[in-house]
Amino acid sequence: MPAESETIATLKQSKKPKDLARAAQTLAASAQSDDHRTLLEFLRTSTFWERIDPPNEVNTGPEDLWLARPIRTLAANPAPSARAVLVELMGDDGFTAEPDRVDLLVIASASIRPPAPQVVEFWRKYAGPDGVHLHGVVSALLDNGEPAAVAEFERILLSTGRDEDGEDPRLGWLRGAMLKHRDNPHVLAMAERLVMKPQPPHWTKAMQTAMAEAVFLHKSSWYRPHQVVLPPPRLSTPTEGRKTLRRIAEYVRNNLQPSPALEAGIAATLVEIDAIHDAD
Repeated sequence: MPAESETIATLKQSKKPKDLARAAQTLAASAQSDDHRTLLEFLRTSTFWERIDPPNEVNTGPEDLWLARPIRTLAANPAPSARAVLVELMGDDGFTAEPDRVDLLVIASASIRPPAPQVVEFWRKYAGPDGVHLHGVVSALLDNGEPAAVAEFERILLSTGRDEDGEDPRLGWLRGAMLKHRDNPHVLAMAERLVMKPQPPHWTKAMQTAMAEAVFLHKSSWYRPHQVVLPPPRLSTPTEGRKTLRRIAEYVRNNLQPSPALEAGIAATLVEIDAIHDAD
């Protein structure tokens, strides 16, 4: 059933951000493509942005925007027409002119599975080496977890080196966003490729080892105080992923001279996946 006219009237006339957000969420949650097309018309309009998030209102981040509510609702809506609204906004120069709105779309992009070509283009646009959205894109890629998303993460890893201060952001990505998804067979397949092959100039033997550590280890020393990054239990790794883990373990042992800590991590992992196999 199409949205009630009162909802449309609110979106057209109200100057109360909370009411606008609630009305926009009503359309975003709908199963009707007509409602989503109507919502898109408002979301592409500068006067609507100014009413729902007045320029003089202080926000500490993108999630504080009233606009975040309908965007989150669209991302949670399984209807193809709801996801299509997000894809349209990714290519809208006006909507993406505001960095906080880009951040909202980056977060929402994790839910678009499989990612449309326009979504991949959006990720590439905002994943530049010095871009403010790079870390958010990396998180979204791994949260998405589809082969096309993981391939983009792999591309970023291979094209990124140390920054001008000598820090390597890839270590944080491997031990954070990737580690949280190391039960994903697509992520493990990527890890296998990168563990087995140095690719100059940026993907060195040290990075091969760092990837192996992210697959088999979990050290508190990797994180800042009060930062919590937990790996998924090995039990959640599908059969395909467990086979990949065995191949990675064999390669690391035979070719990368693992440290005692890494060797212990490999051994512990194999014991865990052996127990899963026995249980099966």
